[in-house]
Amino acid sequence: MPTLQDIRFLLQGNLDGFQQSLEVKKINQTQIHHLTCEHPFKPTCGKPRLLNWKSVVLFFWGGLFLCHSPSLSQEVGQPFSVIAYLPEYRISNLQPNQLECVTELIYFGVEPPADGILPHQPIQPETLAKLHQLQEKSGCPMLLSVGGWGRSQHFPALVSNVSARKRFIRSLKNLCLSHHFSGVDFDWEHPKGNKAMDAYAALLKETRASFHAQGLKVTLALASWQDLGNKAYEAVDRVHLMSYDHNYPQATFEKSVSDVKDLIINGCPPEKIALGIPFYGRDRNRQAMTYRELAANADLDPALNEIHGYAFNGRDTLTQKMNYALQAKLQGIMIWEIGQDSFDATTSLLQSICSQVQSIKPASSEK
Repeated sequence: MPTLQDIRFLLQGNLDGFQQSLEVKKINQTQIHHLTCEHPFKPTCGKPRLLNWKSVVLFFWGGLFLCHSPSLSQEVGQPFSVIAYLPEYRISNLQPNQLECVTELIYFGVEPPADGILPHQPIQPETLAKLHQLQEKSGCPMLLSVGGWGRSQHFPALVSNVSARKRFIRSLKNLCLSHHFSGVDFDWEHPKGNKAMDAYAALLKETRASFHAQGLKVTLALASWQDLGNKAYEAVDRVHLMSYDHNYPQATFEKSVSDVKDLIINGCPPEKIALGIPFYGRDRNRQAMTYRELAANADLDPALNEIHGYAFNGRDTLTQKMNYALQAKLQGIMIWEIGQDSFDATTSLLQSICSQVQSIKPASSEK
């Protein structure tokens, strides 16, 4: 079995050290298959696939976290990011003091037009005023979400037209610079086929070239069952892994470990991954209920992950996932979405996150 040092070699990209430390060829790969099938639309669903040597190590690596959950009170080499989505229909209830430990807020959002030309007012003036107020009082940077569920229908026409892509990138950049957004977060749900994914990767790459020249970020939201390919992952600054909405029960710790493992195997560097955490529950019939609603109707034990048939992430699971993200050297966590949290500080998931983030110590520069 690989040791922790073996796994550190692999995660740090030190393949020479890893290969010297572990005789991978002695592993009988014919005995190991990837048998999980968490999403009905995942291309490999129902088809056991042979794991390569990287998969074998990551399989054992994920297993280690199932039985070992270290404290967050340790040193990290890069800041631990806490990214939260904020839909326009939640904006009126959010207060600046709720963003204490949120490193970036993502406003959801703008629907991409087929011709690449944004409307004159893609965001209502009163919404912009509220966003500016939140930003000024909290100091929290904000990204602009593009697309999302129910807002992705024009992506195919947009990305397939080079001129439309250029117009759209120019419009987005002007919008960000005019209204103090730090960049954009693309969320196409979902591209189908290699042609669409290649065109999407081209949009991401072109946006990066234009945005980075202005100091703006480009990030990507990704469903847990998706693989957009190396070109997409190379083009963006961060990937928000939507590790939820699995088959019941959704978003368990084990499923999140598997999602991260798959994304790394597919070519995304760990340091670009923000592990998605749901602030809502979902039942066997795919019906959803916000965490605030669940918390109001039950005496919440931190160990609970299910109430009235709704699977969610309780505070203990939240801690476990944050430990995992830290130890796996992920960029941090992502929340969908902040407006679903409990208003009660004793049950608030965000307050639990903040208290844990405060215990993380920056790595010392002295050796």
